Amino acid sequence: MVARCHCGKVTIELPHAPSEVTECNCSLCRKTGFRGIYYSPDEVRVSGAVDPYVRADLDEACLTNWHCPTCGCATHWTGIGVHAAGRMGVNARLLDPAVVDGLPVKKVDGASW
Repeated sequence: MVARCHCGKVTIELPHAPSEVTECNCSLCRKTGFRGIYYSPDEVRVSGAVDPYVRADLDEACLTNWHCPTCGCATHWTGIGVHAAGRMGVNARLLDPAVVDGLPVKKVDGASW
């Protein structure tokens, strides 16, 4: 299964279809439209150039958020240090809608962290 940014320069190969989608209400997820699906980093292959963004408005940064430098789509995140060890988030919006339509949606209150 392959997720692609809008321009197609970034592709993310996934080991299997997601079983649920997570919607976080933190300011970054809300403003970028990121909907998370999660995998082990060693199961995922990211191809193409991506640019990093680490939030500076938090007491302690825990994620590097990646996006396509050409079209700007948020592609995925990786953990910093011990945070989110063994897990990475991929933007479900990069998949064909038919793959995620009808999946359970888990709401996360990231705005309160």
